[in-house]
Amino acid sequence: MIYPDLHAFFKAEGRIQAEVAHELGISTALLSMFKWREREPHLELALRISERCRVPLASLVKLRKPTPAKAAHRPRAAQAPRAKIHSLHNTNRRSVGRSPAAARQSSQSEKNG
Repeated sequence: MIYPDLHAFFKAEGRIQAEVAHELGISTALLSMFKWREREPHLELALRISERCRVPLASLVKLRKPTPAKAAHRPRAAQAPRAKIHSLHNTNRRSVGRSPAAARQSSQSEKNG
């Protein structure tokens, strides 16, 4: 007989959770969490539980829709061209508004001076 979930299996079979947990190689507490859907077993363990307790695999794990592997494959929305922003990092504030040659000359005189 196939049972709809672990709760129905234990109720109908009259088995003790500790026995079944020992047969599966897991703790009684963990089996209880799976029974009450507080946690989900990994796929290998879910298959073992499903076979041992005669319950559908879907009753042990939530079936999720697959997610895209990478966001790069999604189509991009049209974007307005971005304005170019120039960094002020490593700029000589005294040279603002002067020609590059005048700025170099000014910075050299400050070093010598």
